[in-house]
Amino acid sequence: MRILAAVLLAIFTSAPGTFAQTPSLPRGVIGVTVTRASTDASERMRLGSEGRPWIYSGELSVRLAPRLAIGGEAIDLGIATGETAGQSFRSTGEQQERAVVALMRVRINGRERLAFDVVGGAGALFQRHTAMQAPCFSGCAATFASEFKHVAAVYFAGADVPIRLGRHFSIAAISRYYWLRRGDNTPQNPREPLPWQFEHKSSSRLAVGAAARVTW
Repeated sequence: MRILAAVLLAIFTSAPGTFAQTPSLPRGVIGVTVTRASTDASERMRLGSEGRPWIYSGELSVRLAPRLAIGGEAIDLGIATGETAGQSFRSTGEQQERAVVALMRVRINGRERLAFDVVGGAGALFQRHTAMQAPCFSGCAATFASEFKHVAAVYFAGADVPIRLGRHFSIAAISRYYWLRRGDNTPQNPREPLPWQFEHKSSSRLAVGAAARVTW
């Protein structure tokens, strides 16, 4: 976030003619994004070993100034799963994360069809943990399930390279870095057991991918 603030300061204190030939941001954007991200399954849920690497999101933003836009984004961060088993039991877990964030976009440079933007923002991270127990090693359905929900903060920063393909359509190469501030939910007292499915810690994820956008 400090880097983003420094970039913004440099933009707004630049000489008026510096960006005279830089195309302005569109008046509005509706877009969908697919990125491939680094995994953090073990931080999302202790013993988590599998997590979907894909992050999906949808964006809606509007222009406030020629090179400044604000908006919101809904993000599906995927599901992490884990499992333990013994001779007479099987315990599984699933953790699902979604986020809703406010974003700010600043156009740094560009030409008629190609530009470079920086993006940053913050919002709420919604976690849903599910623990399931089965009375045998395999082949039987879970007979007991419990659920734990938690809301935390998420911050992100990144960069976009939008390419205008038509009057109302563009694609973009994007990168995002997410700071997922889940907190440390681990047992503080050994006498108060906590299901491993409900344990979580803060983490960060780097994601790169592409976006398709309708603009006006």
